[in-house]
Amino acid sequence: MDYFNQIHALLTLIDRAPIVGERRLQKIAYLADLPFRFELREMGPYSFELSAMMVKLLETDMITLEETYILMETGRSFLDRLSKDGYQIELSEDVTLLSRFTPDRLEAMATVKYLKEIGYSEETAKKKVAILRPNLKAVL
Repeated sequence: MDYFNQIHALLTLIDRAPIVGERRLQKIAYLADLPFRFELREMGPYSFELSAMMVKLLETDMITLEETYILMETGRSFLDRLSKDGYQIELSEDVTLLSRFTPDRLEAMATVKYLKEIGYSEETAKKKVAILRPNLKAVL
């Protein structure tokens, strides 16, 4: 996957929505179809690429983490430069709305979507999530 496309997508996501914590960020990135490889882990879809990219963005002061991830001036400048160079992303979900959901709700939504993408029906995916993560049953 194109490294700069990934940076552009992630900076765009952080610029559009206040996201609290990596768990929420991972699930919103998956639901919004950001260009990272995700695999199913204990708490739903997870991307090691995305996690590593977040570390790089934090280390280079493109973003900061206070209560939420915040785009810094360096990050905004880089995002603007990437946009001028033709990088674009159309986020598939309303990330502002998603950022208001609880981490459990996002995990349930992302896991159901992942299971559907690998061939399960929505009903079967929800049943599997309820079995694998009983604490998510209430938010399905």
